[in-house]
Amino acid sequence: MEEIKVGNEKEVINEEIPETSESESSKSDLDIFKDLLNNSLECKGYFDSLCDSTINKRLEKKLKKALEEDAAKKEKEKLKAEEENKIKQMEKEIALLKAEISYSKMLEESGLSSDLLKFLSVGVDNNEQMEQNIKIFKELLAKEVTKRVKEKITENPPIPSNSEGGNYFKKLWSK
Repeated sequence: MEEIKVGNEKEVINEEIPETSESESSKSDLDIFKDLLNNSLECKGYFDSLCDSTINKRLEKKLKKALEEDAAKKEKEKLKAEEENKIKQMEKEIALLKAEISYSKMLEESGLSSDLLKFLSVGVDNNEQMEQNIKIFKELLAKEVTKRVKEKITENPPIPSNSEGGNYFKKLWSK
């Protein structure tokens, strides 16, 4: 029996302390702990529960951290993709503006109004196509103008008489 003094009271513990042999006293604390785990189901259960709890807490922290890093990585990739799309869109717009400027110059050099750009540049991918469209348009315009002029002349042909000479045109303009 062993007596333990707590405060002013003495308490007697009725547990018998097994006597240790010389070989047991030479065991280290680790060996004693291992023996307890191997021989006592209650100790083993408590220790396993404690280990599981500690491992679970660490795994939860690592999982949470990994999920946060993954979410941040995905958000970063999403933003990068959006920026790349904006850049591509801007590059397309710049290329379109450059083409419009080039095509406007081509129209002006051909003696046509740049207002025709909307009609002549539809489906055009390069300068050669635009030049071809301008050429075709000029030919069609010239044919149409010539046709209309011929129609007007054949409807009311101006025939000056020999006596009037140049006065005929003066009369036409005065009407």
